[in-house]
Amino acid sequence: MIRSSSRQPTTERQSCLSSGLEIDDGCIHESIVSNVCSIVNNETDLDFSDIDTPCLSGRGVRWECMFVKVCGITNEDDALFAVAMGADAVGFVFAPSPRQVAAQQVYDITRRLPPEILTVGVFRDEAPSRVIDTMNRAGLKAAQLHGHETPDMVAEVAQQIRWVIKAVAAGSVDARRADAFGTDMVLVDAAQPGSGQVFDWTLMDDVADGPRIILAGGLNPDNVAEAVRLVRPWGVDVSSGVERSPGRKDALKVKAFIERARAAEPARHLGPDVMPYDWADDEE
Repeated sequence: MIRSSSRQPTTERQSCLSSGLEIDDGCIHESIVSNVCSIVNNETDLDFSDIDTPCLSGRGVRWECMFVKVCGITNEDDALFAVAMGADAVGFVFAPSPRQVAAQQVYDITRRLPPEILTVGVFRDEAPSRVIDTMNRAGLKAAQLHGHETPDMVAEVAQQIRWVIKAVAAGSVDARRADAFGTDMVLVDAAQPGSGQVFDWTLMDDVADGPRIILAGGLNPDNVAEAVRLVRPWGVDVSSGVERSPGRKDALKVKAFIERARAAEPARHLGPDVMPYDWADDEE
């Protein structure tokens, strides 16, 4: 259960708490309450009694948890709900797509999100200067470069943007040299990015060692547990697999995806030199 604060709940919060969803000021900001409540009231099949959020502290420390990114966000309700369900990151697509959004639209959403959430802008074959400008206008923290960007282009973006995720196609030359991009995180997708297609997971054996690996490509609540057990990625990324229509998330699928991804992960050993990942430490 996401434990509540000691404050007396307002009338608006009381109706939400009766559904079993409570808000912890250390993990989920109060601004999320009304948005999540409206979704709860419209989704009678949702059961929040078993929700736990061991992955985050008030500063965003991740404790032995699968990193989960919900991408293709187009509206505030979906962003806030994904965060309330425990997503570590939410992604916004600026490349041509049915889920494409504008910088101002994204800024209006990101300013409502808790600071520990990694907000990601997704670009494809965009000039580094345009990526940086859009990132700044949208108030985002991480740039995901999902095209044919060269290591030099990635480095140019990384000079201005603290976190860069390079996306590569499974089985490609870029996947085999993923460590050459110099990014902390590499996302491995199907040959057609954003297609929602599952690729042969044995191709993950060819991905270069070094970066943290985020698995994408056709993941959904029905296959994410198997993917985690077989591939053992550092994180998973989902977009169309938790939608009810392009650009609109399905609350039941979002909740199930995050729960099943985390439940399938083997326990991670944290030795004396391996500390939990904390975005805030990287900002210092």
